[in-house]
Amino acid sequence: MENITQRVIRLYEQIEKAALQQAELAESGQSLEKILNPLQELINQRQEYMDEIDQILSGLNEKQKSALAEHKGLEATIRRILNLDSQSQKKLQEILKATSGKLGQLQDMKKANRAYGGQDEPTEAWFFDRKG
Repeated sequence: MENITQRVIRLYEQIEKAALQQAELAESGQSLEKILNPLQELINQRQEYMDEIDQILSGLNEKQKSALAEHKGLEATIRRILNLDSQSQKKLQEILKATSGKLGQLQDMKKANRAYGGQDEPTEAWFFDRKG
């Protein structure tokens, strides 16, 4: 059981490391476009670790599972992961909100430029006064 416990702890530590990298990326101040691919890689990496943990746990009996769940170091690691994920999620929501706000401003500017330049939105009707 100790070997399995150490293996699961190591996997959770790898998840924590990836969660820390995610939090650092979110806090880096870089644009969403720059952090999107590295974030996706970290998410995929974490999923691989979680799949491996699931595979290990599926082979354990209830007694082994409960002994693993009571491991103090593991519980602390999971708490740190959850805390890091919460921080990352907040920061990423801020980035998304700022990005969507900028996107809305860009769309408004495009509309204004089209209207000023004699081009309007394609869905609107056109009227030309030829009398003048």
